[in-house]
Amino acid sequence: MSEIFNCKDCGLSVSWRTTKAGKKYLGSPMDWSGTEGGNRTYWPSHKCVPNHEWKAARDLYLLEDAARRWGSGGIEKGVWVDVVKGRKVPVGIRAEVFWVGDSAYGARVGIMVDGERVFTALTNVQPAPIEDFPEMAAILQKIKDDVRKDLEGVN
Repeated sequence: MSEIFNCKDCGLSVSWRTTKAGKKYLGSPMDWSGTEGGNRTYWPSHKCVPNHEWKAARDLYLLEDAARRWGSGGIEKGVWVDVVKGRKVPVGIRAEVFWVGDSAYGARVGIMVDGERVFTALTNVQPAPIEDFPEMAAILQKIKDDVRKDLEGVN
């Protein structure tokens, strides 16, 4: 069974399906009552009708989720961090995270320092406070306000 996900344009449940001939298509689940009274799900081709309200709600959720994750102090791809200890990277450097994962040495983080990829222990960095990025907070708030206006139908 393939994974069911929401269509990025209309929000309906869809899944990648394969025909008997091996051709892949995007299908939407539909229920059909058979002659014996049982229900059966079939997967006709997905007919997408863009839903502006659903897209705006999804965008707002993604923005609020990103702001919550940054504010919670979680270190993940795209977050700016300050180096607070270690020997490979000078303490006090601020860099953007491009990778977080495990290695033989424990939890690690990859950061871009002067255009070079550097890997260090996750304990050597801490998230940069969002207060140091007032332009980012202002941009994020403006986008969230615009999306809210779209959802509420205010022009």
